[in-house]
Amino acid sequence: MNAEQIHIPATAAGERLDKWVSDNSTYSRSAFKRLVEEGNVHFDGETIKKSGFKIPHAGVLTLSHSMQAIDPIQMPLDIVYEDEYLLIVNKPRGLLVYPVKDPSEPSLAAGLLAHCPLSTYAGEERPGIVHRIDRGTSGLLLVAKNNSVHEKLYQMLKVHDISRQYIGIVTRPMAVKRGTVDAAIAHDYTHGTKRIIDPLGGQPAVTHYACVYQNQAYALMRFALETGRTHQIRVHMASIGHPLVGDGLYGEEKNIFGFHGQALHALRLEFIHPITGQSIHAVGRPPDIFKKAVKRIQMMK
Repeated sequence: MNAEQIHIPATAAGERLDKWVSDNSTYSRSAFKRLVEEGNVHFDGETIKKSGFKIPHAGVLTLSHSMQAIDPIQMPLDIVYEDEYLLIVNKPRGLLVYPVKDPSEPSLAAGLLAHCPLSTYAGEERPGIVHRIDRGTSGLLLVAKNNSVHEKLYQMLKVHDISRQYIGIVTRPMAVKRGTVDAAIAHDYTHGTKRIIDPLGGQPAVTHYACVYQNQAYALMRFALETGRTHQIRVHMASIGHPLVGDGLYGEEKNIFGFHGQALHALRLEFIHPITGQSIHAVGRPPDIFKKAVKRIQMMK
């Protein structure tokens, strides 16, 4: 079993542990909560039993990882940019980014490991990938090949030096075609995977949106993220009455376009290369089901 230590400063006293960890490490709240439930989190040697534990003082957090390293699996990859330090890959809909339980389970990480060595900055069970997208979301992901580059990219992401733009299809036309949702997001502990708007206990989350085209039933949208919370676009759009088409968790999965899962695609990544200083502008082609849905929307009256 691998162990990782995180030093928590005195300034964090009084904060929820899961919130502090998600804000100051590569762990999402859900991933950290899973480690807590498995008994694999210790604060100054004492086992933490609740992910919402209030930090009492400065200390050392120890996280043990019971999952084995991911098994490489040969698979076709849509790589839109690659050099010796990093790559950008266009993930298909329906493919996990990491295995959920079994390290031999097909995942994007497994396919990338068969392509090239990846960083272990976030652990051998989470190699290379700097930011994640949901299984049902397609589109661009940034991948680091070594730990030094991974750390630099993670810090860039944290201070919003990496621009991420999405396109999506939502239900109902937009009365206001351009705007911003600034609403904190928290885990819904009554539901295994769902997130909720929580102004008091949630993590800050900001999504900018713009309507590209709409008819009487649907709207094609562009989204720009300031933060990268789990399910952020899905939660924010549902909160203003426009859930993503196909999103059964926050809206209705049944739809005329055949989407199984949310109609969302990570279209663009833009940033300055942390090693070469090159300006990177990557675009990932949407899947056929998305392109067909857009054409159908434009033909509707």
